[in-house]
Amino acid sequence: MKDINTYHRVHQWIAYHYGKASKCENKDCTFKNPKRYEWALIKGNEYEKNINNFMQLCCSCHRKYDYTDEHRKKLSLAKLGKPPNNKGVDNRPIKICIVCNGKYKTYHKKSKICSLECRNKYNSLSKGKSVKNITHGTISGYSYHKCRCDKCKKKNTEYYKSKRNKQLC
Repeated sequence: MKDINTYHRVHQWIAYHYGKASKCENKDCTFKNPKRYEWALIKGNEYEKNINNFMQLCCSCHRKYDYTDEHRKKLSLAKLGKPPNNKGVDNRPIKICIVCNGKYKTYHKKSKICSLECRNKYNSLSKGKSVKNITHGTISGYSYHKCRCDKCKKKNTEYYKSKRNKQLC
């Protein structure tokens, strides 16, 4: 398989030195006036900065030219729902949900909850309970951490009353 950097580098070199493809070199081309042309690698050649390794084709002829038996096999497997040989390996880590203790897989490192249902349960439970690492009876407990315990509510009320009194004076 070709390296993606090499692929782009060679195609940029061709476009810079020879311009965009402007004709279809396929003798059996059935299209009268194709809108776009592409540089196609001639089978059996390497991706190198050599114009002799490429030919100009319209998009339709380029697709037909590159459509090999291996490509057909991959497409037919995909239509059947079977992954190709290099796909289907699930490397996601298994995590345990903090709400239901069920196992789940995710790519997100900070994820702690397995589903929307558990997210809703977690949110409804955490509203009425105190949250860890909060100093209760502070302004930040009420405003930043959204704690609504009696101590935090009282401190918030006191703070805004004193602020109002300072503005009136």
